[in-house]
Amino acid sequence: MKIFVILIGILFGNLNMALAHQYPNPISVQDANTLVEQGNAILIDIREKDEVVLGMASPAFWYAKSTIDADFEGFISYLGAQSKKEIILYCRSGRRVSLVIEKLAERGIHAFNMGGFQDWVSAGLPVKTPSTSPQKLTAW
Repeated sequence: MKIFVILIGILFGNLNMALAHQYPNPISVQDANTLVEQGNAILIDIREKDEVVLGMASPAFWYAKSTIDADFEGFISYLGAQSKKEIILYCRSGRRVSLVIEKLAERGIHAFNMGGFQDWVSAGLPVKTPSTSPQKLTAW
């Protein structure tokens, strides 16, 4: 089944979407956007600074995977402050998100894997470019 999903993704030109479905807890960009717009979810970009400065999903907050790895307890606290919203993560392809999701699952925390930033862009959803260094910010 995984190979079928990957082949369909390749045929329709969306390899990131196909790869996201092989990772745990996939969610489409459309469903992710709907949940965020309704105020029922938080969208978190876990790419690194050099990736984020090129743009990110407009409603997303930024929390780099390297920061998550360095202070996982801090990330857990950050998520705990999100008042029971669904957690949706994305990176470049969904691979790094799957690693974070596995760690969260060990703590009993559910999160969705939206796949990659390019999926968001390809869907024509709003993008923002940070005006200052994301190193100093967790959200724009």
